[in-house]
Amino acid sequence: MKKAILTVVTVLIFLLIAPVTIVLVGFCSPPQFGDTYYGELSRMYDRLTNAEGRKIVLIGNSAVAFGIRSDLLEAEFPGYTAVNFGLYGALGTKLMLDLSKPNIGDGDIVVIMPEFIGQSLSLYFSAKDTWRAVDGDFSMLGCIAPENVAEMVGCFPGYVGEKFGYMQTGGATADGAYSSAAFGYADGNDAGYMTYERAYNIMAGGYDATVTAEMDVSVIGEGFIDYLNEYNAYVSSRGASVYFGFVPVNERIVTETDRADADELYSFLSSELDFGVLGHPSAYFLDHRWFYDNNVHMNSSGMLVFTDLLAEDLKLELGITTPNDIVVPSPPEIPVGGHETGDNRDAALFVYEKASGADGEYIRLTGLTDEGKTRSEIIIPSDYDGIPVREFDASAFFGNTVIGRITLPETVRRIYDGSFEGATRLSSLVFMHDSIAGISAGREFLRGADNCCIYLKKGVSIAGCAGGWVQYRSRIRYY
Repeated sequence: MKKAILTVVTVLIFLLIAPVTIVLVGFCSPPQFGDTYYGELSRMYDRLTNAEGRKIVLIGNSAVAFGIRSDLLEAEFPGYTAVNFGLYGALGTKLMLDLSKPNIGDGDIVVIMPEFIGQSLSLYFSAKDTWRAVDGDFSMLGCIAPENVAEMVGCFPGYVGEKFGYMQTGGATADGAYSSAAFGYADGNDAGYMTYERAYNIMAGGYDATVTAEMDVSVIGEGFIDYLNEYNAYVSSRGASVYFGFVPVNERIVTETDRADADELYSFLSSELDFGVLGHPSAYFLDHRWFYDNNVHMNSSGMLVFTDLLAEDLKLELGITTPNDIVVPSPPEIPVGGHETGDNRDAALFVYEKASGADGEYIRLTGLTDEGKTRSEIIIPSDYDGIPVREFDASAFFGNTVIGRITLPETVRRIYDGSFEGATRLSSLVFMHDSIAGISAGREFLRGADNCCIYLKKGVSIAGCAGGWVQYRSRIRYY
């Protein structure tokens, strides 16, 4: 009897200790995501909450993070502090609205400018990503909407497990544009906008062909317009003004249908929103040379173009007639030629064709030879006759039930949807890339290859990447 009582007591103690331990690790241990893209949110939030006087608050996703120079905006609107409050699309527009809401006051100007994709134009919320982002400042939890609390509670143990894992390895790391350091000055202080140098467009052909412009109003999610109007009602009651703005779109993905849809979109937003619309979406269809690693991320020169356009539209709305002082440079040219030669041992196993794009001539693989179709492992060559291999047709590996491992060289920059459909034995897709920024990966590029995992070099981050990188995040492994 005593043994049974002791067992029950031991179990009860364990049941009490376990949740307490989880809570202590979650809230009392040092932040682990501070150096990552997520880590910048706490600094943005601090800038928002501590700004004195009137503010211009720009709410959105990574297109805002990559696109707006808040220092130049402040110069165009003396007396205002410009707060760039756009970060990672995985966090969702709703979270950014919720975080900003209590911190908007009298005389403030809010510009809501989500990327025109379904996720950003919806009430999408990711508790998993939110936990990573609030890791540096738990006071942000007070802004979480009631309807999202249950999801946050459910994801807490997973967040703690991930955090504890990073505690054992020295913390989550990141570099380049997708790190908190990308928003800082040389002395390490936060700049309030992205300072990381992005010299030119690094996408194959100058654009991501796996993504469409999606200007049709049907992309807007159910309840999103109502949420925006409710947000406007609240901050307007506090003396603020709200506007809807547009983010740039790479002109190379814009079709004639998109241009017609843009007119319909403008009319729809103007009639359904209870607040003003800045400019017209077609004015933000910009030359591909202004972009960086996807169709809405600006390079450093493109930031000036976007900031200049926004300042003009906002001045027009406010009745300010002074011209902008922002100096827009010439579009940065994309370097042509030059690539690292990789492992070409399997070059004879492919069928090739030449193509050309903004970054010069390149090779597209159109299929496998008869011998190539018998291989269980294959290495895509980095070049053919000295010309870099940039992509392969979606049909190249279609229905291949023999292939088990494919290695991709650094030169490959584009992967289409369904590229491995029917490749039932494919288990490993190995990337030799030091960075996947600028690789266009379709949202369903692993469709039909259900057993395949993605292998990236240790330290390579998918932060900020959209499409298939997010879709297949659970399949990513490191080597």
